[in-house]
Amino acid sequence: MKAISMSIAPLILACVLSNSAGAQPANQWPVDANLSYFYCAPKECNPSHPVISGSINFGPGTSMRRLFNTTQVTFGPFHLSHASDVVGKAVPPPATFRVEVWARSPAFYGPDGKFAGANLQLHLIGSASATLSGAEDSTKDLYVTARLPGMVSSLQFRASVNSTLATKSFPASCGDLPPLNGSASLDAACMQAGVNPLAVVNPHITPLAIIYEPPGNCSFAKLTQTDVVGSTLTATQTSSTSTNTLVDPGVIASALGTPNQNFTTQTSAPNSRTARLTLSQSQTFGTLLSSGLPGTCNQLGASVPPRPNSGPGNGDVFLLLINQSMIYWDQGGLSNFLFGPPIGSKLLVVPAWELKTPAGLQQIQSENNITITSDEAAAILALDPLVTATPVTNSAGVGPFANPSLPMRFIPLNQPSISLASGLSANFSVTRDQTVSADQQSCGLYNTVSNTDSVGLTQKFAVQAGETILGFVIGDALGGGKLSDAIGGAIKNIGADQILGQTKTSVTVGLNSCKGLTNVSEDTNTQNVFLKDTNTGINVAPYYDAFFGTIAYVPLPAGMGILTDTATLSAKLPNFVFKVQARLNSDIHVSLPDELKLKVASFGSVSLKPAPVTTYQVAKDTLKVLPAGLQLDSQGNLTGKLGALQNSQVLYMLTDGTGKPVAQLWVNITATL
Repeated sequence: MKAISMSIAPLILACVLSNSAGAQPANQWPVDANLSYFYCAPKECNPSHPVISGSINFGPGTSMRRLFNTTQVTFGPFHLSHASDVVGKAVPPPATFRVEVWARSPAFYGPDGKFAGANLQLHLIGSASATLSGAEDSTKDLYVTARLPGMVSSLQFRASVNSTLATKSFPASCGDLPPLNGSASLDAACMQAGVNPLAVVNPHITPLAIIYEPPGNCSFAKLTQTDVVGSTLTATQTSSTSTNTLVDPGVIASALGTPNQNFTTQTSAPNSRTARLTLSQSQTFGTLLSSGLPGTCNQLGASVPPRPNSGPGNGDVFLLLINQSMIYWDQGGLSNFLFGPPIGSKLLVVPAWELKTPAGLQQIQSENNITITSDEAAAILALDPLVTATPVTNSAGVGPFANPSLPMRFIPLNQPSISLASGLSANFSVTRDQTVSADQQSCGLYNTVSNTDSVGLTQKFAVQAGETILGFVIGDALGGGKLSDAIGGAIKNIGADQILGQTKTSVTVGLNSCKGLTNVSEDTNTQNVFLKDTNTGINVAPYYDAFFGTIAYVPLPAGMGILTDTATLSAKLPNFVFKVQARLNSDIHVSLPDELKLKVASFGSVSLKPAPVTTYQVAKDTLKVLPAGLQLDSQGNLTGKLGALQNSQVLYMLTDGTGKPVAQLWVNITATL
């Protein structure tokens, strides 16, 4: 974690609370303040006119640093007094006293010198007023209730008597922050309040990434740059009703020190309840064959038997964080979380097939000393849509075929489909700029769809977790002593015996499809894939999984390209394939095969219409139009003379008499000499 300028460490980790008044309610901020009003009638203090004065004084008993178990805090008492010197039945004017509490983020700046908090300016978070009147001297204690906006807040009081008779800010020099090159010393003049975490929870499983294995008995995928790989998460107790964000988690995160060596964490924004986990290990993660191909896969013409437990949905590799603690806040309608120190946590790398059977779960336990229940395994597998996808073979056929059924978090890359004949192989890479572009597209979808759960842009993952409630009382503890240092110690040095408490709670980890990635190096590869099948060949479409930042090579039936048009995909039309081999400079007269004619005839009277070329992707070096010299009529008759040695794949819509599309036909022309 980069060094960050911040001022919270003295508050959270080594705070000694100032409270000379003895034990106070856990949500009270002791104040030593006097607001007074004095009225002296004419002739009493001045021969011709009344004398009116007001004063506001803050004494040394006002706390400057405090921690609370709630965001709802009561500030006070502010001692109000109304006094007068009048004669007879004269009544002095009333006096109105007002106290406001203003708050901003602490002076928290990143390595680039930019402000990294939620609020630069002080803003009003609570106020209270009281009016005293009458001829008799009177006093009253005023209290102000406010909701602390952040895990740490810098505070200032603003008090007045009769609006302008007397005004005072305390501390006087506490002010707004500059957007650049600020310093932690700017908080020295402010009061500061921290919100104690509600609990340290320890989710048994936190999903970090899925590496998708492509089809092919000699295929593999591996990661080459890990900083774009990981998950963007939220975390709440299942019973929580909080809908607002406790801001500035980065302030506490900086104070917690070095994260787990397996991953780095980053809060998405100072006013966000999400955190992004990113792989940080330099080692390469990949599917089974990424560590080395069998010798037969490299032999020309060799027939390699199919590998058991391989391919999409079986050989996919899950990266799971086991027992990674979270520090959790949920008080006063505000919630947030941070990942805690990595004590007792580990990274588990497990293929999908092991999660599918009791024997596989037993193997995980034997090899890793980690127990995963069948319910947990089912929840993990549900994150991978290829686990339940209908297997696709690359064998010949005319259809009908279906487009892959994928959640919206699967973003088609701006890349052609990949089609390889049996025995042929190829390496493919995805660059950082392609990944960033896909993430930006996903973020655009996420920010414009009202219910992201229903379309697969977010997903909830409920897990069991041990919990330790940090119910520390602030102030004088039973038996004497202060507990502020103990709170800091509990956060800084969490032990397994503290995390694994006696109670259990259900923690819902939410996966979010928007990471907010930015480009650092456009041509840096983030993931490589090697594709080869010695028996059937390969036809796949590359998709970006917005949950985890990885690429899935989704199988397609032979002869199909990638449909990218959302409206057409949602129609779920059947797909058919028409394949033709054409020799260069030869006359062509080919109609639809009989099997395909019968299936097309089942739709009644239909005609063919070319689909817009922007609605689909085809294989590299393949045209989206018929080769020069060839024509296809509305009934599917291909005629002409092939004038160029160029393969093509063209999508046609089968439309009925009203012009409504009822099916799709992929026409594949393979040019030969």
